[in-house]
Amino acid sequence: MNSLLDEATKHIQQCYNINHQILDSLIATLRYLLTCKWLPNFIRKKAKRDKLKDARTADVCVGTTAAPSYFPPYFFKTTVDFNLADGGLAANNPSLVAVCEVMKEQKINDRKLLILSLGTGEAEQSDRYVVGDDPSKWGILRWLWYSENSGSPLIEILTTASDEMISTYISTIFQYCGWEENYYRLQAALKLSDAKMDDARPENLKNLEQIGKDLATKHNDEL
Repeated sequence: MNSLLDEATKHIQQCYNINHQILDSLIATLRYLLTCKWLPNFIRKKAKRDKLKDARTADVCVGTTAAPSYFPPYFFKTTVDFNLADGGLAANNPSLVAVCEVMKEQKINDRKLLILSLGTGEAEQSDRYVVGDDPSKWGILRWLWYSENSGSPLIEILTTASDEMISTYISTIFQYCGWEENYYRLQAALKLSDAKMDDARPENLKNLEQIGKDLATKHNDEL
């Protein structure tokens, strides 16, 4: 496992030029957890559930962060072919996936699930797209390119609507099971300028970090 972590570190640094201190801290944490005897067996055994598709950690990390138009899609092969793009395309909010995984790995019975869902920020878009006086102008070109704010309504709707739907599904499931107080969604409201995925300027990263700290402080009592 340590050799896989070393390889994953190398691949990620080469592809994304991630800050070494941040990545080194993450890898050190993972290594420590792997030595802990109290770590549940189902976590240790999870990767062995389907050995036919057992993939290297490095390949998984590169594949799941291959955001379209930012990074190229990623291919690797085990006993099957994997042609991957950003995991957020299918599960931008992975809460429901997490519930399904827990249910597969453990028998729930009378035990209650507890989910704290941490969002990565949601841009304010209430006035971003306006239908206008003539809806007939919304042909294929306008859906793909909205010149007033240089956006793509179709793509943005497809990539953000799933977040709200997953939150609705989880809330409904937990209410049905009598666990309505066991699901909490924490999401920061961002300006459009804060939410640009390719803005890696130091000042913007510090701003995003402060937004996270302010959000945690605001909800400290609930957490």
